[in-house]
Amino acid sequence: MIGLTYGEISKALDEGLSGFDSVPYHEHDCEACIYLGYSFVEDLGKLVNTDYYFCPEGKDIIARFSSDGPDYFSMPVGFPVDIILNPYLAHGVLLSLKMGLIKMDEINIGRRT
Repeated sequence: MIGLTYGEISKALDEGLSGFDSVPYHEHDCEACIYLGYSFVEDLGKLVNTDYYFCPEGKDIIARFSSDGPDYFSMPVGFPVDIILNPYLAHGVLLSLKMGLIKMDEINIGRRT
């Protein structure tokens, strides 16, 4: 895997892959989490409204796709994420980076060569 550059990440975000509403679409029960925004992720041919959070307590990225408690993905910031295999978590990492919550050297985002 080859790491993405900040320019590639910034360009992907600027191309309208996400949005921001002051109120998340789905309920989330952790008061420590910082809401980052949302995107629509294609999953099995359907667009899924996904809210993204950064949890400073564990330095975790969270992608919530329903208000039901277990309906989310999460991972620690340094965990390798493949932007093709898990677009939910990859997008949350990108938003956290763009908002300055994490630094480029803390993440491990890859892409296929």
